[in-house]
Amino acid sequence: MAKLLGLSLGMCLLLTLLIGGARVLGQQQALPSGLAQFHLTDCRPPCWIGIIPGMTTISAAKARIIATFGGRNGFQIKDSGFADGPVYSNAVENTIEGDNFSLLVRLNIAELIDGQNEIIQSIGLFESRPDRIRYAPTVRDILSLFGAPQHFGEEETLGLGREVTLRYAGLDVVYFTRIDRSPLDEIPRFYLGNNASQTTPSDLDPWTWFATFNHG
Repeated sequence: MAKLLGLSLGMCLLLTLLIGGARVLGQQQALPSGLAQFHLTDCRPPCWIGIIPGMTTISAAKARIIATFGGRNGFQIKDSGFADGPVYSNAVENTIEGDNFSLLVRLNIAELIDGQNEIIQSIGLFESRPDRIRYAPTVRDILSLFGAPQHFGEEETLGLGREVTLRYAGLDVVYFTRIDRSPLDEIPRFYLGNNASQTTPSDLDPWTWFATFNHG
């Protein structure tokens, strides 16, 4: 029994060292282009490119999006909440389009007033292009960048597949796989804010070395 306990503790320590080493190495090396384009390291989550949930207004957030993405690498920024898409009472959306990148930015608010002065409550970042599998950040990318998450969750989604949630402080990274595909269809969704993915704490477990999902 003591030998088994010692082995388990040794495995936990080994995984901690491996993840920590991967995180340091990832920070020393250039980020993969697909991950770098998300600008997840510009400021500490739940902040994103200078947009802070609970503090930043919609108008200030749009200015930050333009300053970060406008005119770079052929990116085009579109307001998808009006002429190009539906108007939501609790969100304002923008799309950022490039040759090898597409991002839907959802700025969640309490209630739509004028699309300018509302305070952002949380942020959602979603990939939308059909070819996104070629450049979207993988689970390995996320673990290398942020290290081990605080919590981990895996659940079925109405018989269609499974969702895997990696929860960090101020950031949820959610992967989804269809029931007829491989263990993980590595297309992430990012939620910045407190429990912004709506996954309740009771559905999550502390991260452990024996997590079984495929994070290749």
